[in-house]
Amino acid sequence: MRSLSHVLLALVAPAVAAAAEPRKFEVGVGALGYFGANFLSDTDDDVPVEGSNLVLPYPGFAGFSGGAGVSLEARYKGFVGLEVDLVRSSDRGSGEINGVDVTIGQTSWHMPLLLELAVPSAFVRPSVFVGIDLVFPGEGKGEADPPPDNLEVASTASSYTMLTFGFGFEVLLPIEGVDIRVPITVRGARNGGTSASASDRASVEPTGGYYEATFNSEWQWQAGGTIGVTYYFL
Repeated sequence: MRSLSHVLLALVAPAVAAAAEPRKFEVGVGALGYFGANFLSDTDDDVPVEGSNLVLPYPGFAGFSGGAGVSLEARYKGFVGLEVDLVRSSDRGSGEINGVDVTIGQTSWHMPLLLELAVPSAFVRPSVFVGIDLVFPGEGKGEADPPPDNLEVASTASSYTMLTFGFGFEVLLPIEGVDIRVPITVRGARNGGTSASASDRASVEPTGGYYEATFNSEWQWQAGGTIGVTYYFL
């Protein structure tokens, strides 16, 4: 019988060879899962109620997000890469106003466009990246718990762009004749267009015998991570 060391060497030899002599061009497609959090900071002012001297406090919002998607990546000599992801995620967050928990958000499509620098080492390849995240929100939804008698909550968001950045690594699976990798990343994103004024982030209008508060749910910050599987066919 062959020794365990010989068996392990036979399994990992293809990955070692690939790292020693990276291909000039590499192209891969994959699937990924995303998990993270959304944030909107609080403000120094309140939201004016239209047609009155009343104001509504702006609390700031935070909450979890999660989703899944696909990726396409191209690299040159294992060092420089371009990656395009398409991720569908649920982006929501909550804040408290006078003892009432207010939740806002929506389901969105995210399209990160990333420039990546990687180290083509043998088994684990570290990388850093920077780029933009094009966000295409769906219909917003607002909830209040417990529901106030005289206030309805809604949220809305238009398409927006975030600066995104992060680091990660990919694990090369030692499968002879097939280039399959497991990429793991930690990501952050910032929306530079978020106003510091509460009156730009929300509005309150009287409607009959109650008020309708509409909050902008274009997220100021997002932080999270991805894990996936990528097959390199070139």
